[in-house]
Amino acid sequence: MEQAVQIIMQLIGSEVFGNKLSLPDEGCFTDKLLIEMLIISRNHNIAQLVASALLKSGIIENSPQKGLYLNEIYSAVYSQEKMSETCREIYALLEREKIPYIPLKGAVVRGLYPEPWMRVSGDIDILVKEKDKQAATNAILESGGYELKKESAYDVAFVSPNGTLLELHYRLFSDKKSVKRIPDVWASAECDGDSEYRYKLNDGIFCYYHILHMAKHLKNGGCGIRSFIDLRLIEQTYNLDSDEVEKLLKKSGLSVFAYCARRLCAVWFDGQKHDEQTLQLEKYILDGGVFGTEKTKIISQQQRTGGKRQYYLSKIFVPYRSLKYLYPALEKYPFLFPFYEVHRWFSFLFGKRKKFRKNYAALFDRVLSEQPEDYSLFEGLGLK
Repeated sequence: MEQAVQIIMQLIGSEVFGNKLSLPDEGCFTDKLLIEMLIISRNHNIAQLVASALLKSGIIENSPQKGLYLNEIYSAVYSQEKMSETCREIYALLEREKIPYIPLKGAVVRGLYPEPWMRVSGDIDILVKEKDKQAATNAILESGGYELKKESAYDVAFVSPNGTLLELHYRLFSDKKSVKRIPDVWASAECDGDSEYRYKLNDGIFCYYHILHMAKHLKNGGCGIRSFIDLRLIEQTYNLDSDEVEKLLKKSGLSVFAYCARRLCAVWFDGQKHDEQTLQLEKYILDGGVFGTEKTKIISQQQRTGGKRQYYLSKIFVPYRSLKYLYPALEKYPFLFPFYEVHRWFSFLFGKRKKFRKNYAALFDRVLSEQPEDYSLFEGLGLK
């Protein structure tokens, strides 16, 4: 895997950052190595980048794997066209309804890449003011073809007519701590282009928000190489007030994570040498992919709960604040907490496990979106 990762990072450095390409001899690119590179890059949503760089280098011109890499580019271009179509529709709709909005995440970052299709994402994220949430939701549903998928404590999700997932956020952060740390994002937002209703986040807040989002993914077991490419592009392109960003990171307990993330960027894209911190973080990132595996999720949860023993105990004894989402009656009758704790055990052991586990997954989705999050726990990952 080490050789495959090194080559992938060289290809990304060349394709995105204009670095000089220095690859091994063509004979090193065996079918096995090319398949391994493809699997790794697919797991991190960067296969189209690797494919583009490889095709430009001419190394796989006569390889049987050329078709597989070409398909990654075709798929990325098709996905980008669907995303663009949905973005145009939603932007035009919000403009007509005179609802201020701020594009977030991939909808913004892909504009920093040499070509928009080089940065694919699974959804479109847009922020509206909380007071405009219902008006925006109604307008989207009344426009025809959009299906309401779910609603959480900070966003409403839809599926567009072409199958694109749209997340309409009415709060930038899911936890109260982050809301208190950050000044009103609308107060510092600026008009984006000639539009009267489209805005963009303050550069410093956008950078901080990206790092926070990376941290949240890492906390849940996965982050992905793509997020590190985004971070490097944001910090290279935007006119950032470093003191402002560092102040926000320090308040959130994210200084250690941000430092390690930047160090890993320097290793991957600048050719700097690994140290103990970057090696540990690289292994965790590569194992987890974009969304994490069961292995990395368990490692992360064990770290946050204080070790294996505490982790397994936390799975057996669920706290009231979490259990109330699975059994809403607890809100009204909290004295029934011990009964429902035991009921949960029997439901898992003897009930319809598939249905129960599905409900349990939904429970933790809600807990993650509604409970305050202490990102200083990243310092407990050993990245000190």
